Amino acid sequence: RIAPDLRPGDALIRVNGLSRAADMLSELSRGPAVLAVLLLRAAGGVRPGTGGTGCGSADEDEDSEAEVFEVDGRYDGELSALAEDVKKHTLLPEAEAKVAMSIVESSLENLERSLTAVQESAQADELVEPATLDDAQKRAFLLGNRARTEAQLQKLYDETESEEENHYKANLGLRTAMADPSFDPDNMRHAVSEFLRLCPYQATSSAAQALLCRARVLAELWTWRRRCAQLREELPSYARGVVAKELEHRRAGTWPYSMKGESAEEA
Repeated sequence: RIAPDLRPGDALIRVNGLSRAADMLSELSRGPAVLAVLLLRAAGGVRPGTGGTGCGSADEDEDSEAEVFEVDGRYDGELSALAEDVKKHTLLPEAEAKVAMSIVESSLENLERSLTAVQESAQADELVEPATLDDAQKRAFLLGNRARTEAQLQKLYDETESEEENHYKANLGLRTAMADPSFDPDNMRHAVSEFLRLCPYQATSSAAQALLCRARVLAELWTWRRRCAQLREELPSYARGVVAKELEHRRAGTWPYSMKGESAEEA
């Protein structure tokens, strides 16, 4: 347990000084001996569907009768920022959290399963974030439409012989590569080459040229980022080599020393 009274609906702001969601999760997974947690908790009234500020009854919630006061931006700058900015990471019950996680995935099956689990649970009318259920239903509708469209297109392509299928797959592959969260330049270059191979005439249009130009720029940018990361990892070893070379010449009494004329391996 993180804290004796931590409950669904609490908004985590910082954990051991860390405020980013990924950093907080990593810190919690590390299991430190001490956890300093800054959180926001609704106070001064009963939250709809919860009986209080948490997930228990009003009798169990000591904060349900807390006094509500207006935050003064002149004196309570940090509180104002926490109240106005989207910085909170609200704790959700397990079933509700699975729905929230399924929304950002592309699996309709997982989303429908998590939705069913929440709707059939005893806490269906006591959701911490009721809007999550609406968002999940909208997402399920969109994923269902996508699946039906793809099935109809595949049926059409199976029944007919035309270049439209190649055009569709080339466009889809290129746009998918441009939205790749792993920023893989090799995948982008492959998508560009496939587009040019499958759509040689379409690639001459102004719209296609603009799309290909954008794809090539992204490929170069991602290559540069990957190379920067590699050099950042290699730099400490090169620095240690330079220091060792300097120490060698200082001991030999040949310092200062010019490396002109030496190859990188000799230097």
